[in-house]
Amino acid sequence: MEELFAGLPAPAVPARNPSFTQVLEDFTIADIRQLVENSGSGLFESFYKQSTNAHSMRCSEWGSFTPEPDVEARRMSMRYIMPVPKDVPDIAKKFIKIPAEIKGTTVSWFRCDDNQEMVFHQRCLSEGIMYSDRFHVEFCYEFTALRDGSGVQLRQWVETSWNKPLPWSHGFLTRMLENKVSKDSGTNAPKLLKMMKEMRASTTLMQEGVDEGVASA
Repeated sequence: MEELFAGLPAPAVPARNPSFTQVLEDFTIADIRQLVENSGSGLFESFYKQSTNAHSMRCSEWGSFTPEPDVEARRMSMRYIMPVPKDVPDIAKKFIKIPAEIKGTTVSWFRCDDNQEMVFHQRCLSEGIMYSDRFHVEFCYEFTALRDGSGVQLRQWVETSWNKPLPWSHGFLTRMLENKVSKDSGTNAPKLLKMMKEMRASTTLMQEGVDEGVASA
């Protein structure tokens, strides 16, 4: 477990333009954090199960750590098995063996600043397929409270990070993978927002039920 957490940097927003931006009306940073850290059914655990059909998921507890002096952050990890996407190009199948399922690991960590901003990072790794040890995919989500209190702005970044380049003969797979990661992140971002709204609505209904029960007791 500790090797997954080793060297995690302080959550920070990339300097480049985000790939996705959207406002979540009537949300607060506290709402976002509650959804993320909800024990057993957190936002991203639920989202991975829905968006990738992940199963056999094992999640660590959220824990505090200090990535830099005076920077307090939270971290956790998820291990799971997921089916390989069905839209793998035929040309890729000619060069690498595609299994039916692969193992995945996602490390998540974030920091919150006075309920005004939350910067959330995810590092996604896979194993069981050729060259999967040479790269990982990293997401950054920035949630910023709007000044008028009407909601939260979400900005998303995604990057495919290579620790070792592919052989020159397979270089085309690099561009193919990066393009797919970019496309999938754009498709999945609205789905993530939809799930956030649904989960908060469900949480609100449950709390209202508890409040009514207490009032009538």
